[in-house]
Amino acid sequence: AAKAEVERLNADLEKRVIQRTAQLEQEIAKRQRIQEELLYLALHDPLTELPNRTWLMDRLKQVFKRSQQNPHYLFAVLFLDCDRFKIVNDSLGHMIGDQLLISISRRLESVLRMGDTIARFGGDEFVILLEEIDRPEDAIKIAQSLQDQMKLSFHLGEYEIFMDISIGIVIGNQGHQQPDHLLRDADLALYKAKEEGKGRYRVFEHNMHSIALQRLEIETELRLALAQSQFIVYYQPIVCLSTQEVIGFEALVRWFHPQKQMIPPDHFLNIAEDTRRSEE
Repeated sequence: AAKAEVERLNADLEKRVIQRTAQLEQEIAKRQRIQEELLYLALHDPLTELPNRTWLMDRLKQVFKRSQQNPHYLFAVLFLDCDRFKIVNDSLGHMIGDQLLISISRRLESVLRMGDTIARFGGDEFVILLEEIDRPEDAIKIAQSLQDQMKLSFHLGEYEIFMDISIGIVIGNQGHQQPDHLLRDADLALYKAKEEGKGRYRVFEHNMHSIALQRLEIETELRLALAQSQFIVYYQPIVCLSTQEVIGFEALVRWFHPQKQMIPPDHFLNIAEDTRRSEE
């Protein structure tokens, strides 16, 4: 009888151990799923399900490190911006705008090669990392293919929408010192592409960076010049040739800089106008 009781107790204990082990395994699996979901959310854009900026920067650091170890390793970064996207949001609403972003994401993905990566950088901006390209022309061909795909209209419910993209291209392993400098230069090339008419691509050139620094310097000094009354207006008369009468005046602004003396209008007027538009 005692032996039977011991066997019963052992069987009962073994049963409880198996049950508890199963419960622990379920809890561990649940926690792993939660951790995986949190990691996915931390590294992906919730709307488009593309990798986000955090994931992109981590991947870019890895590629940059690889390029430093292998001088023959070539890659490219493409910075994309959707032209006139704000008009869609303002006219059709953010819900349609979100649907458009999802459709744009899927279409851009369809062009890329195996191993290439596209990330949503923010708003209507995307960044594509092209790894292991043979030559810079490969990046240009992909940029052209991306723009060709975007020429096809998007059908969202009752709306047919056309959307162009501007692209800035920077080729990696070209003397950059930090991974984020690649994004900076790709963004500069993107700005130049949009400046030239949108729906275009431009490859980064080293003088773009110096031009951007000069522009930033002028923008800063313009604000100081306005506060310190460094601008002087000259009035040039407009004379009617037939009657020799003064029929009006043209106002001409001149900027007298304390160190640079007189700065010609064509060196600052466009920047002043752009700065004003960006603040409106």
